[in-house]
Amino acid sequence: MLGRPIKVLVVDDSAFMRTVITQMLAAAPDIEVVGQASDGKTGLTMARDLAPDVITLDVEMPILSGIEMLRVLMTQNPVPVIMLSSLTQAGAETTMAALELGAVDYLPKNLEGGPLGMRRIAPVLIEKVRAVGGGATREALRSGRRPAAPAPGAPAPRPMPAASRNRFPVVAIGSSTGGPTALCQLIPALPADLPAAILVVQHMPPGFTRALAQRLDRLSPLSVAEAEDGAVLAPGKVFVAPGGHHLTVRPEGNGLAVHLADTPVIPMMPAVDVLFDSLAGQCPERTVAVVLTGMGQDGLKGAQALSRGGAVVLAQAEAGCVVYGMPKAVAEAGIATRVIELSHMPEGIELAVGGNASSSPAPSPSGTVAGRRGP
Repeated sequence: MLGRPIKVLVVDDSAFMRTVITQMLAAAPDIEVVGQASDGKTGLTMARDLAPDVITLDVEMPILSGIEMLRVLMTQNPVPVIMLSSLTQAGAETTMAALELGAVDYLPKNLEGGPLGMRRIAPVLIEKVRAVGGGATREALRSGRRPAAPAPGAPAPRPMPAASRNRFPVVAIGSSTGGPTALCQLIPALPADLPAAILVVQHMPPGFTRALAQRLDRLSPLSVAEAEDGAVLAPGKVFVAPGGHHLTVRPEGNGLAVHLADTPVIPMMPAVDVLFDSLAGQCPERTVAVVLTGMGQDGLKGAQALSRGGAVVLAQAEAGCVVYGMPKAVAEAGIATRVIELSHMPEGIELAVGGNASSSPAPSPSGTVAGRRGP
């Protein structure tokens, strides 16, 4: 946390929303709301003059919308932005676009019940502001896409056994804060002929995960869909866990199929640990676990179980992480086979599953893979 309060700029065209958001944040002693703006144009001016650490940003606004403001802001003066949008399909799709433009997180507005309904999200909003209010997040916005320089280092992880019709590797990816942006860089960079199935758990509510899956499908050579119960895993197919359900796997014929569960009821639904634990019980030796940017330690226990079973565990390097929480927990526990910058994670995955990468990436001293793809 900063030595001074985290400075926040609230941008929303609703006077009611600006007041409620300001009151929620003012309850935290380490957060200071330094300004309010009613449109994107004013928001850009205040962002320049007030130098906030975090901006909360509405989507629909006059003069300059939230998306338009975000596009300019990220070009001229990158600042961690938390989007506040309605919990609708349209709101979810707009939020995905905002995250792809550089917003680091989002929060659905809870408008049911008036001020009381909105104040229910206060603890989550405060947690998110604290998580992204440090200098590391701002640095990630500016430099997170730069590739690492090649240098000698640790050997690459051993490839999984060669894929057969029913015994192919499974790549399990877990992410939270900053995850949608990371996924929109990672998944499209994987080849269409990757000989592995891919399962994704991103901390998101219902509706938002479908919008994420649709956006990834449009961007990717792979087939991406929100997971449905009973869907059979197959190479080249990506399933995104639906919000409000845990994603697990169960035997189906000679292979594996998706199983959606509503228990255990824990704060994160879906949870990365639940998916990892499920794979640890089915095919740990054929699993590549990937832990990306996010708050907390979700994925650590499951990654430990997978590691004991022979899985490859890849953790995103701190450089470029919006919040270095989840991958840090895995790295510090000593179970990460490799720690890799996001721009080179595709090569790490291809090597682990035995894909046909055109060249073998050279690792850096920190275990970062430097390969053929750019940011």
